[in-house]
Amino acid sequence: HNKLNSTIPIQIGQLTLMEELYLQNNELTGSMPSEIGSLQNLRILDLSNNNLTNNIPYTDWTEREEGRRGQLSSLESLDLSYNLLQGMLHFGLLVDSWKNLTSLRLQHNQFNDINAHNKSNSNSNGEMTLNDKEESNNNSELVPLK
Repeated sequence: HNKLNSTIPIQIGQLTLMEELYLQNNELTGSMPSEIGSLQNLRILDLSNNNLTNNIPYTDWTEREEGRRGQLSSLESLDLSYNLLQGMLHFGLLVDSWKNLTSLRLQHNQFNDINAHNKSNSNSNGEMTLNDKEESNNNSELVPLK
């Protein structure tokens, strides 16, 4: 509740030892920086209740280089709810890329479609909340993560 009212600086990617980042309940605007993908030790990312726009930077947050850990490979909890995010939601890509993910909250955004393809066969007790398109993105439904 700091009422931060700017964009998230790209320098955030230099905080490579950070394990938890809580920036919820502010007035942050603009896109989520792709540099967050450099935070390989990050377990919890909460950017909920802001005015973030555009889409999740999937390529920078999920791609892996040969022989290296995947981007955000330690991520357990991601909360991007109550923002202005839009575009295609690639649910399967997120779940397949982040094996430790147990909580994914994306409700109350403006995603226009959900790609739920998931190659993973693991059994997880995690859950995800996302938009219920038929109710103008204001309600949420709970979906198993894996």
